[in-house]
Amino acid sequence: MHQAVRLTKKAFTWGVVATTLMWSLGVAALPLSAKAVTLSAGTLIKGSLPAVYYYASNGKRYVFPNEKTYKTWYADFSGVQVISDADLATVSIGGNVTYRSGTRLVKIQSDPKTYAVEPGGKLRWVTSESVVSALWGSTWNQRIDDVSDAFFTNYASGTDLSTNAYPKGSLVKTAASPDVWYIDGTSKRKVLAAGMTGNKFMDKFIVTVAASMETWLSGLTAGTDISAGEPTLTDVAQLASGTTPTGPAGSGLTMAAASDNPAGATIVTDTVDGAQALIGMLKLRFTASADGAVQVNTVKISRAGISADADIQNSYLYDGDGFGKQLAKSNSVATSKITFSSSGGLFTVPAGGSKDVFVRLDLGTNVTSGKTISFTAAAADVTPSSSATTVSGSASGATFTVASVTDLGQLEMANVNPTAAGTVDPQDNYELWRFKFDANDQTLLVKSVKVTNAGSIGASDVQNFKIMDGATQLGATVATLSSNTATFDLSSMTGGGLKMTAGQTKQLSLRGDIKSGTNRTYRFSIRDSTDVQAYDTNYNVYTIPVKDAQETFAVIEPNSSGTAVDTTISTGKLTIQKASDSPSTNVPDGATNVLLAKFNFTAAGEDVKVTSLTANCSMTTTTDDLVNTKMIFDGAQVGTTDATANCDGAEDIAFTFGNSFVVPAGSTKALEVRADLTNSTIDANDTILINLEAGSSNAEGRVSLTSISSSASSGNTVTVKGGALVTSEDGSFTDRTASNPTGVLGAQGTNIGQFVVTGGGEDSDITQVVLTDDVAGTAHMASTFQNLKLWQGTTQIGSTVGTLTSTDNTTYTFTPSSPVRVTAGGTVVFKITADIQTGGTILTADGVIYPSKVSASGVTTGTDTSDSNGTNAELQNVHIVSNGNLAVYPDSAKPIAQTFVLGDTGKELARFKLEADVNEDINVTRIAVSDIITGGGDITASGTLKNLKLVDAQSGTQYGGTVASLDTTAATGSTIAPVAIFDNISNLTVPRSGSRIIKVVSDFTSYVDGGLSSSTHQLALMPNIHGQIGTVGASDSSSTATADRSITATGKDSGFSISGTWLDYNASSVNNVADVFVKASTMDIFRTKLTIAKASDSPSGLTSGASAQTVAKFVVTNSANAGNYTATLRLLNLDIGSTISPSQANTRAIKVYKDSVNVGNQLVSSNANPTGGVFGDTEFEANGGTFTDTDISAGSSLPIIVTMDTTDAAAQKTLTVGVDLLDILWSDGVTGTSGTAAILIVDSLPLSGSALSY
Repeated sequence: MHQAVRLTKKAFTWGVVATTLMWSLGVAALPLSAKAVTLSAGTLIKGSLPAVYYYASNGKRYVFPNEKTYKTWYADFSGVQVISDADLATVSIGGNVTYRSGTRLVKIQSDPKTYAVEPGGKLRWVTSESVVSALWGSTWNQRIDDVSDAFFTNYASGTDLSTNAYPKGSLVKTAASPDVWYIDGTSKRKVLAAGMTGNKFMDKFIVTVAASMETWLSGLTAGTDISAGEPTLTDVAQLASGTTPTGPAGSGLTMAAASDNPAGATIVTDTVDGAQALIGMLKLRFTASADGAVQVNTVKISRAGISADADIQNSYLYDGDGFGKQLAKSNSVATSKITFSSSGGLFTVPAGGSKDVFVRLDLGTNVTSGKTISFTAAAADVTPSSSATTVSGSASGATFTVASVTDLGQLEMANVNPTAAGTVDPQDNYELWRFKFDANDQTLLVKSVKVTNAGSIGASDVQNFKIMDGATQLGATVATLSSNTATFDLSSMTGGGLKMTAGQTKQLSLRGDIKSGTNRTYRFSIRDSTDVQAYDTNYNVYTIPVKDAQETFAVIEPNSSGTAVDTTISTGKLTIQKASDSPSTNVPDGATNVLLAKFNFTAAGEDVKVTSLTANCSMTTTTDDLVNTKMIFDGAQVGTTDATANCDGAEDIAFTFGNSFVVPAGSTKALEVRADLTNSTIDANDTILINLEAGSSNAEGRVSLTSISSSASSGNTVTVKGGALVTSEDGSFTDRTASNPTGVLGAQGTNIGQFVVTGGGEDSDITQVVLTDDVAGTAHMASTFQNLKLWQGTTQIGSTVGTLTSTDNTTYTFTPSSPVRVTAGGTVVFKITADIQTGGTILTADGVIYPSKVSASGVTTGTDTSDSNGTNAELQNVHIVSNGNLAVYPDSAKPIAQTFVLGDTGKELARFKLEADVNEDINVTRIAVSDIITGGGDITASGTLKNLKLVDAQSGTQYGGTVASLDTTAATGSTIAPVAIFDNISNLTVPRSGSRIIKVVSDFTSYVDGGLSSSTHQLALMPNIHGQIGTVGASDSSSTATADRSITATGKDSGFSISGTWLDYNASSVNNVADVFVKASTMDIFRTKLTIAKASDSPSGLTSGASAQTVAKFVVTNSANAGNYTATLRLLNLDIGSTISPSQANTRAIKVYKDSVNVGNQLVSSNANPTGGVFGDTEFEANGGTFTDTDISAGSSLPIIVTMDTTDAAAQKTLTVGVDLLDILWSDGVTGTSGTAAILIVDSLPLSGSALSY
């Protein structure tokens, strides 16, 4: 269809498709038939892209920067018309629209100042919080919108707003009057109803002034009424007021290459499959003069180098370094020039500030290798929005050289589904679009995917967008469309994106929740090559995605034989379900307005109006009636009240609603069914069930006007109950026994009983609880307890009863500060606590107290709902014991026997476990650890240990102070051991039924400071630290002298001293009849320490026999030590396992070398010593060999090599060479020296050899 275009300053005519708008800011509509229209000033227009424009009286179009700005001028989008892109291009852009005056407060994100907007986009800074609060109330901060830096320059500066006076353009009223006033500077104009409509004023922007501002308002001169639309008020471009939104106009703009302008590099083209994309060629830095911001409308870039215009596919201008904001795209190069232009402004440079933009390109396919490309920019090629701005400077980029390959990675894309137009019901997690990615030639990383909707749905119609790879979600969920698009950043995925190996195909699913949008359409697509960022991981470059196998990019979208197809959202749906909080227990007999059932109504696709519903009820007795049955929708009654309804399950209870029952699309609203249970036919324990019957065309979609029938649904069965509460023993708190006692004498706040109060037919408020003494026999509460308390959770009920009486059946009353609420059929648990007197009677009895009365009243009916059983309602059994006890035994994780070195620090020598019984916590205040010493002169060796500490094995907490040295005051040679006494411990409490594991850590005195080599130490906890070592008898364990105890402990509650026959010293966690020494492992101490290990290259596995075969390698290490003492290896025998039978036993040699195999390094040699006809263990010196003593310096190692004559090793024979216990003799320079007994202890033995197979 072709029509002539008639264009004047006031209007122009062309062929358009009139439509209600689907805009990026959340508008949706239905396309209408094409017709010719005349477009006058004030018309809203758009092309195929999302942006909406205001057509002004000067024949130009003005851009709404965002929805927030738009919504200050228009309540909806019903007036927007769609025209062709070609016709839209004939209308030049006049500027950006600013916020309407008197609507919202604004601020820039980088500036804390808050501004009011006056006509013409004039900003007035509100200078103080007192002013802004006086004018807009305490919630003034909820009126603020942030305006982007780029659009802030569209506004003009006005005078500061520093007094309590509303700015021009405000709509105000008083609380006492409905009159609305327009503030017109120093006067006010009354806005009549026609004036509100004609000027598109909105009620939501009217400010009700505070009482303090009413005098100011009344003092303004009243101007003429506003009774109709006025051009100065309705002109969005604000031309009628003489102010036109234009781009900023600073006097100067300087351009230069940024300091991080990219260096030259090789760029990649493929002979067939595309080329490198998004190549950063030139980074420009623009700096504006201090006198004003500068909007740049055009930037032209010159191509240089040995190349042609056709070598560049696409060029881009990006904001800053990333790919987040594309400012412009150019699809061609003309005579070496690339032009980026926007009459609305490419970007704005702030006054006195700078702006970086990046020029990028997509290289052409099959560009000749070796070609070069560089970009330059000149001041003459930069066009600001104002001719008053002078541009200076220039910029040159580096030279990039083309390399040609045949295997550049390429991503092919295609539509999978849908392939035909269709309809879909509103639903969640629906597959909106399925598309396909193919990776060719290389492994690709897909780092970002952007999809664009080309249909008519609004921004909130479809929500919660996801891209799925099968069951795996890629990237994060995008809540709603923004500018009609959803961008999925995949770079945060493991590996930096969606990884696709060469040849791999992925079918990806775009899913979303369809909430509304009846009769609207969607068509999701990939519309630009930059919408998908594909990265070649071999060449480390971005590449250009293409459509199918076309080798070029084209739009990817649902289509049928190349024709795009849309999906239409079907008419609305109504879902009815029983609410999760619908009553399910008891309801009060005789109460009014009782909630009997609750249902959730959910609308999808469009608003749904429900015109009628029919319910019925079923009761135990079919002759029972409900009184005043009503329906409450979203908090308000709908329909009329039904006076009397018979509950026989068949009688209909019909309700009609008119227009009062509307469920908004995408939302869920609650419907309650309530009635009075006052009819005399209703009895306690009757049951009631409310049902909603299925409807027939009793609802309709508000957009489609389609009839909808409601579904049936049933509530829960509820039981009619009288209001009385029921009190009972709490089964979760069991009877107390010897194995789980109530507490010990002296315990405070002990739980002596627990009971449950169960609600009746309605909620009840408990106002008082009475407890009664229930101690049997001659005992009574006062003989054992004091400080009686009642608790509900962590809240104490009433006051503490300090002193109890000795009179049987004494009552104690507790009154809460505020009533305790028990819901109908619900429960509340009460706990009774008391302090057990230190000298109290030890009770082992049935419950000692019970709740004799719980006073309460019904919340709904106000009737008495108290429980007063009047008889003994026995609670839990009580079992009181005198005190707790403590046991000590070696911890299973105690250190094993091992060797330490004089001068070592912080070594763990022992680990003991302290365990309290079930009765109470135990406080330990003193621990004495004995050291049973052998060797080194016994008592003389006691100086070898120093700086001993007790440390908690789990938390690392130190108990008591550090003991500098062992106490030898009472030590007598090998009879009574020296001891480390840890006194004044204040932080060691063993919890009841729990334990504490303590470890003993010690330093060792160095040799030069008196530490003795070759002493053996075994730490122990002894029943009597002054008893004889190795003798534990009655006299030891029964000692009552404090100084004799290895552990001093008391019960935390009882204060009882845990000593004598009470404290148990055990060999394990099993309690002994008699106490024993609690011993740690034995620890040997020398000047240094020797270890042996297999060498990393020790032979193993399949081998062949030889006359001098290396069969094993070891490494002998002398530890680092405080005195750098040398260790001497005096003998090394071998543990040999073999199936080899030497034919000449006396001539088959076994030799040991140090460092390497040569005669000078040989340490010992011996002929084979067959055992049972095979090689056996060596006894070098016993068999006449002499081992050469070898020194090993501190901190160093000695390689050992073993060779054997294995000539007789036949096939399938095996050999292992290791070192067994006692196979090594050594000396630390003090012990084991020549002429004395050598040291036989080596912690790393035995050492198994590696297996050799022949």
